[in-house]
Amino acid sequence: MSVQWPPDLSFERAVGATAATGVLQSILGRSRYPGTVSTVTYIPSGSVTGAATNNRTLTLFNRSTGGGTVSVASLQLVSGTNLVDNTPTTITLSTVAGARDVNPGDILEWDSSAVSSGLTDSGGLVIVQMAYRT
Repeated sequence: MSVQWPPDLSFERAVGATAATGVLQSILGRSRYPGTVSTVTYIPSGSVTGAATNNRTLTLFNRSTGGGTVSVASLQLVSGTNLVDNTPTTITLSTVAGARDVNPGDILEWDSSAVSSGLTDSGGLVIVQMAYRT
């Protein structure tokens, strides 16, 4: 008996831009299979220079089947943490036990939120890779 490998264990979605003080939330997709998020990559459409106080946080949330608030991966654009136009940036995965686990039906949402008076987010491409979990 052969084992059928699930065909879609990744999400790749374009997300929009937002103003410095804005918040952008974009649904990336709904999981069809159980998995564990192994990498999250953001490819910005423009460069952003991190700042100590007024910055931006990029977060991948697992919204489960509605109002879940589990942070799967996150990156705060503080001083020294920059985005370079069209250059892939790895988003730091959560180290909390089970936070990277995704079940069938779970909704993954990208959140770009201003911290204090924020930084502009030019938008870009979010790529989420998962490993199959039984």
